[in-house]
Amino acid sequence: MRSLFTILVRPRETLRALRERPRWLVPFLILAAAHVMLLFAADAQATRAVLAHLPPSATPSDRTEVAAMLSSELPVRSLFQPIRLLAGWSTFAGILYVFIRVLKPPEPVPFGRLLALEVHAETVLLLGGVSSLLSPWIIGHPSELAHLTPPFSASWLLPASAMFPLFSLLSSVHIFTLWYTVILTVGIRIFCGVTVRKAVVITVSAWILSVFFEIGILSLLADRLHFHV
Repeated sequence: MRSLFTILVRPRETLRALRERPRWLVPFLILAAAHVMLLFAADAQATRAVLAHLPPSATPSDRTEVAAMLSSELPVRSLFQPIRLLAGWSTFAGILYVFIRVLKPPEPVPFGRLLALEVHAETVLLLGGVSSLLSPWIIGHPSELAHLTPPFSASWLLPASAMFPLFSLLSSVHIFTLWYTVILTVGIRIFCGVTVRKAVVITVSAWILSVFFEIGILSLLADRLHFHV
């Protein structure tokens, strides 16, 4: 859909159009399909990263078992990827909705409009995912997990042995995150008529809350993924 491109090059114009016609379903389907393709493209590198991060006590048999498990789960993960994305993006839009209601903006914003904003802003993070896949060729980095984060992510400051929750937190900080939050901030300002300061507070607060929630989920899954914690 054209708006997924114009949100990158003409964000204000696109956001004003979304304010009047908050379409999100077709853009979501396009982004979900792109994420599924990215999941398959990154599978081999992601498997190598998991195997490289296994504890020293892991035997060759353990490594083979983990690799087989990850490979067998890929089709199921790809099928559930759109559901996971819709749930995550809807939840984030809901968090934005709650923060906006708390601050009582001059103009109330329907949930559907915020969902359209979140879906379109996710185009930037999709580009971040593509850059993560290409990062070994963009710039070299010694970490086995470097290709799972965009180039120049804050996680690149960590040693390869860093704890997984800390790695997850710092990997969320990169240039695409800044771009994403700027689009959200501009959208909230256009949708709600609030000041720049309030728009920044809403966006950053919602983003921080969502990041810590995601890290909590990943930490709970760390044992299954055999990461150091």
